[in-house]
Amino acid sequence: LTNFPEAENAPAVALALGLAHIKVRQFRAAMVDLRNFDGRYPGSPLSLEAHYQLGIAYMSIPEYPNAIAEFQSVIAKDQENIFADKSRLKTAQIHFQKKEYQNSLDTLNRGVTRRSDDLAADALVMIGDNQAAAKKYRDALQAYNDVVQQYTDFPLQVERARFGLAKTYEKMNDRKQARLQYQKILESPVDMTVKYESEQRLRKLRK
Repeated sequence: LTNFPEAENAPAVALALGLAHIKVRQFRAAMVDLRNFDGRYPGSPLSLEAHYQLGIAYMSIPEYPNAIAEFQSVIAKDQENIFADKSRLKTAQIHFQKKEYQNSLDTLNRGVTRRSDDLAADALVMIGDNQAAAKKYRDALQAYNDVVQQYTDFPLQVERARFGLAKTYEKMNDRKQARLQYQKILESPVDMTVKYESEQRLRKLRK
């Protein structure tokens, strides 16, 4: 980037450098890599991903207004692009973290749920999380069960949905169903963090 800024592969290198800095949690360095990407590389097909990753860097500090601005810019440029749907998920996550549950749900329902892939499964898990946080437990159970039943090709998302089911059943004081969901997670764990937390919660339920 320093010696050959006009090289054909410079946009890809700039994006790769930004991703590398995000990977090692050097978010401000990533911002330097990714800011003004369009000005440096006008017309690059990597523009949407660069804006999305810049949003991730802002979100991780966190600088939520700047993050949302980057995500919204991606959505505005191409609503059907995969990075637009990823931007919707991240925007919804920010709303969730700020306890703005209805805003989060509105963001998810505006586009991501039309998909039938892992992003759609992630969106449904987040819908369940929002409903559970808002104490709409029946709606949360429906969203989590939809993931378990409809997205069997994505075991990580199914596991997260089962974990959501178990925690929601706990909140509803249905200890039997909560235990059942934790046990199913432990039969074939995918994420070791979820496995550990399921073990801890199941141990408490058995006391």
